[in-house]
Amino acid sequence: YGLAMEFGVPAGKIPFNPGSGAGSSQYIQGLITFFERKGLQGREAISAAFATANTQRRTGMPTPGSYRFSSNGDRLGFASKTLERDLEIIGRILEEQTGAYLEVNISSKFDKSTQVEVFTLYS
Repeated sequence: YGLAMEFGVPAGKIPFNPGSGAGSSQYIQGLITFFERKGLQGREAISAAFATANTQRRTGMPTPGSYRFSSNGDRLGFASKTLERDLEIIGRILEEQTGAYLEVNISSKFDKSTQVEVFTLYS
């Protein structure tokens, strides 16, 4: 979930194959539950779930239209933005709790293929 929030999900990785005959899908069920929690019921929630799945299958996630629901215009980079904003606090807590200090290398050249960031904890 964290990786999806940070980098999004390419269209080809959306777990939805229309017409597969699968009968049920945890992905679709999760979307139905999401829309039910947003106040839709019955066929309305099911229709919204399938419409969302079809759009995500075509464009990936987040979808281009989802940006309008963001309060700050961002839909990606949650973890790195939070780390950058709160790094001092996180480091202070680690040092107080463990006696170690944290060195973090956050780079815009983050290697998405390995999805590994450099965090070094020194004691």
